[in-house]
Amino acid sequence: MGYRDDFYVVGNMYGYTGKINEKPTVYFKTDTEYGRITQDHEHKNNIGRNTVRNADGYTVGNEGPMAVERWRGKVVHKSRHKIILIGQVSPGDRAILSQSIWTCKVLKEKAWLSPIVEEPEEED
Repeated sequence: MGYRDDFYVVGNMYGYTGKINEKPTVYFKTDTEYGRITQDHEHKNNIGRNTVRNADGYTVGNEGPMAVERWRGKVVHKSRHKIILIGQVSPGDRAILSQSIWTCKVLKEKAWLSPIVEEPEEED
């Protein structure tokens, strides 16, 4: 079993950043929770599933050339890439994104050290 297998499921995929065929970061969201899976990063402790958090006050959207996540107005993560929402993704690309669910089952090592509201993370 992986960390929060109940949350990290195909039906909760929200979008992705990066190149579809180069292990993109996959974002997950429900009405009550959010998280993401980073599949590749130069800092190995930043690969895996993020801690699932309460979505009250959470937003993610493109600001200029990058996706920015905010929690209660505070920036908690900046990506190097724009977010592509799941509604804009072909069925074949959704299948590629869903692979992150079983290839990255562990909680990020970095997540154990992160507070609930953190300073902006290193870009993914």
